[in-house]
Amino acid sequence: MKVKTAVILVAGMGTRLRSVTKNEIPKPFLKINEKSLVERSIEKLQAEGIENIILVVGHLKEFFKELQDKYRGIEFVENAEYATTSSMASFYCAKNLIKEDILLLEGDLIYESLGIKELLKFEEKDAILLSEDKKNSDDYYYELLGDRITHILKYELTGKEKKIGELTGINKISLDLYKDMCNYFEKMNNPKLGYEYCLAELAKKRRIPYLLLEGFLWSEIDDEYQLEKVTKTIYPEILKKGEF
Repeated sequence: MKVKTAVILVAGMGTRLRSVTKNEIPKPFLKINEKSLVERSIEKLQAEGIENIILVVGHLKEFFKELQDKYRGIEFVENAEYATTSSMASFYCAKNLIKEDILLLEGDLIYESLGIKELLKFEEKDAILLSEDKKNSDDYYYELLGDRITHILKYELTGKEKKIGELTGINKISLDLYKDMCNYFEKMNNPKLGYEYCLAELAKKRRIPYLLLEGFLWSEIDDEYQLEKVTKTIYPEILKKGEF
């Protein structure tokens, strides 16, 4: 069955980028070339046939209301405890709205459409989109075993002998896997659990496939260094491919 729904996590406070946002806008409303990160994601998703987009809001949630007037198929769910929780808590907040297989995206990304296209046509119902190592000191990776992810590694622990893929924050999650993630989150009762770590724990007992795209253009924007890299390097390369 074709994936028609996406969830975008936009509840976070973006504390490492407050020197830029001044806490006056949520980080997903940061504009690159006059278009915000969240609007860019919405438009890329809808261009690939995604009909329903669930935004998990929290910090400065009122900013996101305008998106319902501008785009079709937008729903909201709130993580009221965004200041004291992490990404899995936000993802869990959408449990009453998620009734089918979905795409899951983080809200502070800029990327080329190739990632969405390849995930949607990938034969597996679950797929964690990974890229090659971008060699940033704060990067996270999944160590890979055959056709599945295993545990998470930080940059300094990767090692040349390990097969790794960098987490991009773009994923295809089946309803079955989402239910397992929610059950694990309830069991652990850890509000600071990131969804990435939840997946790594579940991967110990069930196969979670990955899709590794070499040369995939993308970046998260967590701080001023990454913002500058996007502005000067990554976004110009995306423009060269004829994308916005």
